[in-house]
Amino acid sequence: RNNVKVDSRYTPQLLLGHSASRFADSRVDDWGDFHTRLSWGVGTETRMDVTLVKGSPFIFAEYTGGNAEITLADLNSNATDDSNGSVWADRGNVLGVTISGIDTKKNYERHFGVFAPSDATWDGVGTSTLSSSLGSGDYLTIAPLPTASTSTLDLLEAYAYNIVRDTRVT
Repeated sequence: RNNVKVDSRYTPQLLLGHSASRFADSRVDDWGDFHTRLSWGVGTETRMDVTLVKGSPFIFAEYTGGNAEITLADLNSNATDDSNGSVWADRGNVLGVTISGIDTKKNYERHFGVFAPSDATWDGVGTSTLSSSLGSGDYLTIAPLPTASTSTLDLLEAYAYNIVRDTRVT
């Protein structure tokens, strides 16, 4: 699978993927003054586009020809067993997740909000791999959270569906 890591190299990580098998390539296919869109599967029927924006807590992912997949993993130990991740908020389309692990110095926990279209649901809750057909939409948004807090999840949900399409300085 091709994945986007949402964290640093040796801490617990959220891997954002596509249900299709491996893509032939990845590339930057759009950018602005403060954003970059990375694409996998350009020119094929299965595609994943991920937009990163400087200064934004959000990572925007858009899918064609398959489902969204998220893996909760402690990659330092190469472990993806179900004990690495937990879902502490499940609102159907919105999840609050925590990934636990150990790096060379101490135990870590990383918290994320996952925001999908209003009619989306997630399969695999309670395991290390989550998947969604994204309901009537084709996108999701991920945001790192400082704590496992429903109030922070609520705050970010209000803005999570505003996918950045362009950034310019004038």
